[in-house]
Order: sequence, then structure tokens, then C-alpha cells
Amino acid sequence: MKYDNIIFDLYGTLVDIWTDEDQLSLWEALSHEFFLHRAEYMADELKKTYLKLCEIEERRLKKKRGKYAEINLETVFMKLFEKKGIQCTNQTVKEMMLRFRALSLKRLKLYDGGEELLRALKMEGKKMYLLTNAQRVFTEQEIVFLGLNHYFDGILYSSDAGVKKPDVHFYEKMIDAYWLDREKTVMIGNDALCDIEGALNAGLSAIYIESNIQSNHKCPENVPIYKVNELNLLKKELIQK
Repeated sequence: MKYDNIIFDLYGTLVDIWTDEDQLSLWEALSHEFFLHRAEYMADELKKTYLKLCEIEERRLKKKRGKYAEINLETVFMKLFEKKGIQCTNQTVKEMMLRFRALSLKRLKLYDGGEELLRALKMEGKKMYLLTNAQRVFTEQEIVFLGLNHYFDGILYSSDAGVKKPDVHFYEKMIDAYWLDREKTVMIGNDALCDIEGALNAGLSAIYIESNIQSNHKCPENVPIYKVNELNLLKKELIQK
């Protein structure tokens, strides 16, 4: 089968990432940032309030959109200000979210061969898309930082869609938005449930990437498997088909 359209997962597939949102120093620094905007939180209070708001928002959305509902953290950060009686702009919320991400981020880099793979596929005329379980505010900036933004013909973020992989509705949004032929489209990802089973349930082909970021879910049989350090082999496979 020759694939004309290739949908990638991002984190754990093309990008190696490690974040730590439990560290006390993060919440201490973030509470200071809130204080500068007149929203006074102690570090432990801020963390507990943040987690509680995330839980409430997720519970609310699951009632409407099902098991794989995805919250938008912009709503949560806006409510953190509102709880202290502070009205702020959307821009301020986004700036605080980016500060939060910067404080939690410990590692962010491309896997070896990742950009070479994208470059080769682009030169071959393949259409490439990104379907990611991620917050747009965080990931949009990181894609640019990593120099990947010009490779993709379309990107969908779960925070915008309100659902996340493996929900078939998220895949359908991608298929419908870009008029993708299912028979000529393959999903490539490192999560056997979200990326592989989700794609198969949506009528797409799938290729599994073994990386240092894995779920406990077992990859379905008959799905091609490549290690993340074998992206060069995957390049040859995709181009030769």
C-alpha cells in the first residue's frame, strides 16, 4: 500500500519530552507569578486548587463528550484568577500557561532521525499531519521551537477538539478537515491504545513506534513496529511503498 497521507503523533514519536509538575519549586515560582497579577496563592494552595479545577472540568466534560473528553487548560487558568476576584485577559492566561510549562519542562528535543524523516517525506510529496493529545498553547510554541512547523499540512490539538485519542471522533475531525482517503492514510505513534487502536478503529492503517515513552497497552498484532532509533528504516519503508 502506498500512503499519500501520514498522520504523526508528536510526543514520544518525534519528540522526546519530560515534564515534572510535582516539584515544589514550580508551584513556588508560579505562585509568585500569580502574586504579580494580584492573585495571591501560597504554593501548596495553588497546586491543590489547580488540580481540583482540572478534576471538576474533566468530570463536567466527560458527561458531555464521554470517556476521552479533553479539557482546555485555558479555562482552568482563567478560573484560578477568578477565584481570587481577578479579571484578566486571554493573553495573560496564555502567558501564565507558558510560564507554567517552562517551569515544568525538563527535557524537550527531537529524536535522532525525526527531522530527516519529515524532510524526506516532504520532498517525496507526502501530505503530513499532526494529531496530538496536547494543549495548543504549549505545543504550538514547542513545534516552532523545534523547527517542525513548516513540515505539517495540518495540525489538530485535543485541547481544541474537546476529545483526545483514542476517541474515534478526534480521528474523524482530522479525516473530515483535510478530506483524507482512509485507504491511503497511516497513523504513526508510540501509544498502542491512543495512536494504534484509535487509528484502526477509525479505519486507518497504523505503524507503532517503540520509544522511551510508552503506555502499558499491548500493540495489536499485524501492526508494523519500529524502534525510535530506526526512523531511517521507517523512512525507506514509507517512501518505497
